[in-house]
Amino acid sequence: MFQVWIGLGGFLVGTIPIWFMKSKNGKMIGFIVALAFGVVCFGISPYFYSTYLGWQFEHEIKKQALFALISRHYPTEYSDYIKTAKQHLKKDQPTLIANDSAQLVNKIFYQSLGQASDDYVVLYLKATLDLYHYLNSQDPRAVVKLENGSDKIEYDLNALYQNQDFQNKLALLLDTKRFVIEAASQSKTPLNEKQAAPLLQGVLTDLGNKFGEGLVRSTFTDNQIPANTAAQIIIEFYTHILGTGKENAGNIMRYIAYLKAKSQA
Repeated sequence: MFQVWIGLGGFLVGTIPIWFMKSKNGKMIGFIVALAFGVVCFGISPYFYSTYLGWQFEHEIKKQALFALISRHYPTEYSDYIKTAKQHLKKDQPTLIANDSAQLVNKIFYQSLGQASDDYVVLYLKATLDLYHYLNSQDPRAVVKLENGSDKIEYDLNALYQNQDFQNKLALLLDTKRFVIEAASQSKTPLNEKQAAPLLQGVLTDLGNKFGEGLVRSTFTDNQIPANTAAQIIIEFYTHILGTGKENAGNIMRYIAYLKAKSQA
């Protein structure tokens, strides 16, 4: 429909000179030119429409506090993200933007988490557990999907976005990520790797004793185990970390962020 309106608009604009033509032949030529102009406008309208969608997306995404924060502190990464999103819109692939958005947020978040203070780490852990407990009551696959983002998990998270409870809990989690990113940009808490490594191993050992080492490893790698078991392991993993106390939990999560950054590099 957009193409039709653009084509019709181009035709109407092209007919304006006809009103000033006196000869019949001139008007006929003017009509043909106007018609040709309308056809051209109809043909190029998808380009203008995708450009408009790109402008609208960039305008709207900055209204979200988390993305506004990223645009200020990580302008290069944010600019690349916007360029990619506009390319997806031009190719009529808007669903890919959600995945790019998650990747951008996670990349910046884990960079910041590696330097975040204990207080903000605890806020993040509590918000994560609150959301995961809720998702586990709805469908354990949602927990695994949100934690690992794997395409192997056949679950559409978009179905949850109509649920107000999910929206509220997700918004709280995103707020804690924003707090972590903002706080880390102002003050950096150092990682004590020598203390963090055995603490994390202790958590994994406890989980391994309960569920089996192979199941725990698979939960965070290949996603080949039943979703209800994987979701339980993920929830208990974060619960155990939080249970080590604020300072230890902060150090463990900073260490996990360090390991993630190291593996990506």
